[in-house]
Amino acid sequence: MIQKQEIIMAALNGKSQRAIAREFGIGHNTVRRYIKQYYASREKLIATNPQSEDFPLIIQQVVEKPKYDTSSQSKTKLTPEVMHKI
Repeated sequence: MIQKQEIIMAALNGKSQRAIAREFGIGHNTVRRYIKQYYASREKLIATNPQSEDFPLIIQQVVEKPKYDTSSQSKTKLTPEVMHKI
């Protein structure tokens, strides 16, 4: 989760999305998604409280774990067939 915060802060400091992606070794679409989530959360916070510019709160909301339950999802096993395809 700290990586998301660092990515958002790098973007806010003017670093390009592609440069951030290279620096963190992730796809530029992932960087774009994190930044988009940040701005969506920021707009929502400002809409509910126009005086607020609480950037740490916004970033915290973006990096929180998902609120949906993943416990019922089945795990995928790495089988010899899968290894062969890889």
